[in-house]
Amino acid sequence: TIVRPDGKIAHPFLGEIVAAGKTAEQLAEDLRKGLRKEIRNPNVAVTILGFRQEAFFVMGAVARPGMYPVSQPITLQQALAWAGDRTLLADRQRATLVAPDGKRTDFNPEEELKRPAGQETIKVSPGTILICHERPIQRFAILGAVQQPGIYDIPEKGRLADALALA
Repeated sequence: TIVRPDGKIAHPFLGEIVAAGKTAEQLAEDLRKGLRKEIRNPNVAVTILGFRQEAFFVMGAVARPGMYPVSQPITLQQALAWAGDRTLLADRQRATLVAPDGKRTDFNPEEELKRPAGQETIKVSPGTILICHERPIQRFAILGAVQQPGIYDIPEKGRLADALALA
């Protein structure tokens, strides 16, 4: 049988039994004790065939989007560190968390990352999707007496000197 997300299994004679946090031997002993009421000297074996991997997901403008295993909530800082932080195309002011129940929460990642240690911060839980949005690309043209006239993306800080340096 498969252990349900609530950490229990269902048995036809015993009803629901808590399996979470127990070794295979401990669970077998619990089943044996319960079955003694129905069966004389029950022979019980519990074998673990696999573990369900809990994870969160990171999508969008990060260095390494993908699935990251976790068993408990982690901070936004930890989640971004695992994903290789945001790319140059990332919107520094906008990101979204999608909870396992589908609830979406938009937030400003820059504000969250500036919070001092110990202060309440956004938590990324197993099953959560973190979306780091890309900023809208704004372009400009440099023409005339420059070495490389053309169309360029506006630099992240948006300063004229940085734009001219490109050309």
